[in-house]
Formats: sequence, structure tokens, C-alpha cells
Amino acid sequence: MSNLLQKSNRFQQDYQRYLDKIQQIPEGEFKQEANGLLNKLVVEVKKLDSMHIEMVITKQMPSIGSDMRQNILSIRQKLDNKLKNIG
Repeated sequence: MSNLLQKSNRFQQDYQRYLDKIQQIPEGEFKQEANGLLNKLVVEVKKLDSMHIEMVITKQMPSIGSDMRQNILSIRQKLDNKLKNIG
């Protein structure tokens, strides 16, 4: 399926931007937290992509989609706030 969020240009650019900023952070708890948030973001995006694939296959509308999108937004906001003064 070519419409996966995780494969989209925007997500790939955002992921790379986050990764570049995280790599500039010295080793320590702050860097671990930022890496953890980035990993969590990837997991949530993959879950949302999976849900969309399942929705297409089963032709059903899951009710958890908006919760997943809210989780993704929340994680992105946390990453943005944590990394706003880096690079």
C-alpha cells in the first residue's frame, strides 16, 4: 500500500529532522527521553497505518483512529518542545 503515513515524504522529513536534532544532544537522560519519544512516534504511526490497512480490507470504520491521531499529535508536540532549542 503506497499511502502509508510512515512512507510519506512529510513524515520522513520530520523523522529525519527529529533524528538530526537528537544526534546533536550529548549522551544522557535528555537524549534518551528524546529518542524514546521518537521511537514512540514511529510505533504510533505504524499502528495507525496498520489500522488503515485493516479498515480497507474489512471495510469497517474503527473508533480508535482519532485516539491514535491524538497520540501522534501529542508525541510530536513533546518532541518539538524538547528539541526546539537544538540546532
